[in-house]
Order: sequence, then structure tokens, then C-alpha cells
Amino acid sequence: MFNKFVQKGINRGDYLEAIDAYFALILGPLVELLRHRYCPLHHDFKMHYIRYDLPADVVSRLETLYFVKDPGDLQRKYDEATKWLRKVMSEVGDAKHEYRF
Repeated sequence: MFNKFVQKGINRGDYLEAIDAYFALILGPLVELLRHRYCPLHHDFKMHYIRYDLPADVVSRLETLYFVKDPGDLQRKYDEATKWLRKVMSEVGDAKHEYRF
């Protein structure tokens, strides 16, 4: 729901606002969900030890999404990160439901 703030900021040319929302509302939750999947004991560590806790390909993909060079790149990475976030959200949610009796 709140991730629309990223797109609104991009559309309005408010790039600082957009990138702040991108980091806070898209990448932050994505990292937390990835930690739930790969390293649940450290789910709240944010970026601390991420290189050791997540698979190398996941860390590499995150690095690509974090380094934004211009507004066009922000749009592309926002779109990609949003798709990945939705995918991981559904997978982590499904995994949690597997353990219900």
C-alpha cells in the first residue's frame, strides 16, 4: 500500500522523497523477508552480517537494487524490487502456513 509513495515521488519529480520511500518501504521489508527465509534467527539484523547470512546471489541482487544512479534507474529498480518483494512475501507467507495444524 505505502509503496505507491515511491511511484508518486518519481512521477512528481520528487526524487529524494522517492528514493527515501524506496529504501524504507521496499528494500527494508524485502531484506527482512529474505532474512526470515534464509536466516530467521537474525531476521531483525537488517544489513548487519547480510553477506554471511544470505546466499551470495541474493546479496548480489540486493546490491544491484541498492545502488541507484539516476531517476530512470530508480524506476527500473523500483519495479524489479517490488516484483521480488511480492514474490518473497507470498513464499514466506506460504511457508509460515505450512506449520499450522
